[in-house]
Amino acid sequence: MMMMLDLASKKFEADVARLLEMVESRALFHSKKLAPTPLNPLAHERSANVRFMPLPVPGCLCSTSSGFDIFVQTHVKDSKGFSEKFVSGNDNQLPVRHRFTIAHEIAHTYFYDLSKQPPSMQFPPNADKELRRMEKACDAIANRMLLPKLILEDFVKKNDPTDPNRLRELAGKSAVSPQVVVSAFGSSTGCLPHNSGIASVAHDGTCYRITSFAFGALLKTRFTLAKGQKLSEWIGSQDFMPNGGTQSQVTFRRTAKTDKRTIYSFVANFEPVTIPSPRVNYFVSISQSEINQPDLLGQS
Repeated sequence: MMMMLDLASKKFEADVARLLEMVESRALFHSKKLAPTPLNPLAHERSANVRFMPLPVPGCLCSTSSGFDIFVQTHVKDSKGFSEKFVSGNDNQLPVRHRFTIAHEIAHTYFYDLSKQPPSMQFPPNADKELRRMEKACDAIANRMLLPKLILEDFVKKNDPTDPNRLRELAGKSAVSPQVVVSAFGSSTGCLPHNSGIASVAHDGTCYRITSFAFGALLKTRFTLAKGQKLSEWIGSQDFMPNGGTQSQVTFRRTAKTDKRTIYSFVANFEPVTIPSPRVNYFVSISQSEINQPDLLGQS
């Protein structure tokens, strides 16, 4: 419980891996191995008080004489109600973006020495590279806290992880965003079928853009995606109609990178959407439909 991360350490990645296991064990302890993860007791373990108020940023962490204050960006009219939900142990009723912010700021406390009063950061980032390293680690810790690998493994034993409807149910049950679900699959080896991929996408008013993605082992070398990329650049089919159209499932084809003659076929699925909201992320998935049986151009 007194583990403290050192950004400059050569063992940083290994230390983060150990911390992820510890954070998951604490999350599962407080949740009794059920979703969602309660954040109040995890914040209490790190001597952190959570406060909701108007802010120019999603959240921030401040050390105090007794531990930490975590500030979460909230409209003034919602501050009291959100505080009551958190204190009463009903933080699963908070907006999912607030839950992620709280988990992310709790993760930041692992860079502080809690034996000091107030807690102090013994190894502060001294360059942009180390700052990015810290933020990436805090995102990973927050994801593992909100959606432990054990919960994910139990889900895939009972459900098809390429079914967007089942993924939406997992997000709702765990009180997390689609991005957290997709990121959890991306960091949990073996949970996605090797010939499949999933992504979360958001509508920017004109088109859908990818906000997070994860691939099974076989497809990691066949697709190169980037956050912000258009969904249509990944799933190349003019028949794909996510918004309540007749083709929310479609087969699309693409050539391999290493052999332009090889054609692979994939089945794409999009969760049911009638009118997309700009503040909502949606699930999309693909599964390879022809395993080891590629078509070759010019052979017909």
